[in-house]
Amino acid sequence: MKIFYISLLIIVANLISLSSNNLYAQTEPKKDSYYLDYKGESTKFALMVGNTRRFTGALSLAKRMQIKKNNYQYSILVYGELAKALAKDENLLPQIAEAKKLGINIYVCEVALSYFNIPKEELDSRLQTTPDVWLKFFELKDEGYNTLNL
Repeated sequence: MKIFYISLLIIVANLISLSSNNLYAQTEPKKDSYYLDYKGESTKFALMVGNTRRFTGALSLAKRMQIKKNNYQYSILVYGELAKALAKDENLLPQIAEAKKLGINIYVCEVALSYFNIPKEELDSRLQTTPDVWLKFFELKDEGYNTLNL
């Protein structure tokens, strides 16, 4: 009986060892898996975002899709709290710079700016405004953009 328990203990220890090695392997992404391989035919993408977390996600997606290398057109349409943050939060300036470097168009809703009493002139010069971000969203859809509201 003692041999049975010792054998069982050895088997369990080996299984734990193997599963922890596999767990580590699954948490370490392959270096090539960072980039996404888009298999669709569209080359135009527009994402509507209303907060900084989703703005960061939209920017990350653009990098992973390698939009510059693949010659994709990519726009981020901004509404709500994000419009205020882009005007007031200097911590977002590096993300704006990165977006422009990638060729991303960023449109900020003038309705949101008005709601937060922010003059258009307070926005970074690399940002564009649009009278109503929803209308811009529909216009881009009419121009053949794949659109997504995050």
